[in-house]
Amino acid sequence: MGIFDDLFLLRAFVSLVENGSISAAARSLRLPQPTIRRHLASLKEKCGAALLRRDTHSMSLTEAGHRLLSDAKAMLLLAEESEQRMRHKQQTLKGHIRMFATIDFGQSVVSRLIASFIQDNPAVTVRRVRRC
Repeated sequence: MGIFDDLFLLRAFVSLVENGSISAAARSLRLPQPTIRRHLASLKEKCGAALLRRDTHSMSLTEAGHRLLSDAKAMLLLAEESEQRMRHKQQTLKGHIRMFATIDFGQSVVSRLIASFIQDNPAVTVRRVRRC
């Protein structure tokens, strides 16, 4: 398994950097601190390089950490955008509606409702059914 195979490892790394500490990253991701530590250790092993320099009071990124952070943010953003597009596609209405309404009711109420509905759902078409 490669560095970029597990988005959760990348999410843990980005959260750590953005939040400034393991405890804050754990709270942000709603995970226990040991889980975040394991994710970071796994990511370090997969990269084959140190990503962070830590001492008792601060943390900073190594050069490899800076590169990984940039790539990880881009990949996470792309994954999130893709997920949103997929959700939107599944929620999009499409099809054809045939309807009938009296002239008065159709002109006063239905036409405004249909216009608004079509604007919100461009993949839907409406056809008026003529009464013989």
